Amino acid sequence: QAFVAIGERPNRSPWMTVSSRAEPVIRTAQTRVYLKARTAQKLSGLAQVDLPVLVELAASEARLKTIDCGAGPSVVIEARPGLASAMVGTIDEGRLNDFKRPLAPSPATLLSVLGIVRITAASKVEAADPGFTPLTFSGADIAAKRIRSVHATGLTQGIVASLVQRMQVDVHVLGLGLGLGDLARALGLLLTPVAPVLDGVLNTVLDLAGVRLGEADVVVHDVTCPGPGAASGGRPALVG
Repeated sequence: QAFVAIGERPNRSPWMTVSSRAEPVIRTAQTRVYLKARTAQKLSGLAQVDLPVLVELAASEARLKTIDCGAGPSVVIEARPGLASAMVGTIDEGRLNDFKRPLAPSPATLLSVLGIVRITAASKVEAADPGFTPLTFSGADIAAKRIRSVHATGLTQGIVASLVQRMQVDVHVLGLGLGLGDLARALGLLLTPVAPVLDGVLNTVLDLAGVRLGEADVVVHDVTCPGPGAASGGRPALVG
């Protein structure tokens, strides 16, 4: 099961704002995806494993740096992808659309068998860029509506695979001759080949929502460079 929530405009802030230096700043919407997966195979013959994954994408930002009306018009846009964070955890699904308050996932119960065996786990990964990255658009880029992208650091592989590798697992066993390490290792062996499959599902859901993990795409639609006698006094203008 996959649940997607697209945030409204950032709270107390419009889609486009003007900074103290008169720079227009454009922001995307926040996005949340909650994926609830279950393995086809049983863990050590006990039961199937549930794996709930929450992905949150904060708003990406882009702001105008410079417009050059020299030999050919060019524009420099500074962009920063929003923080992308992913967690293994259980949430109140009724609050998935509530972007005014942060979600606080609790450790997920991956498996529970009659109160005898219970496995819980928690994990978190983040990708973020602390600063803005300059993107230069030439006149040809603008005419062709060429897209330039910036990528956040911290995600070197699939996000679910990263979560599985970093999971902190708690195993509670009563009345069974199974070592805690045996079940923890079996869990890793079970989930490792499943993680890339779930990454594919997650990427498909994000593509359908029109967003990507830790990435922002920027395009400049038009720029005008009026002559000195124009009504604008010769000031360049960015359009879109």
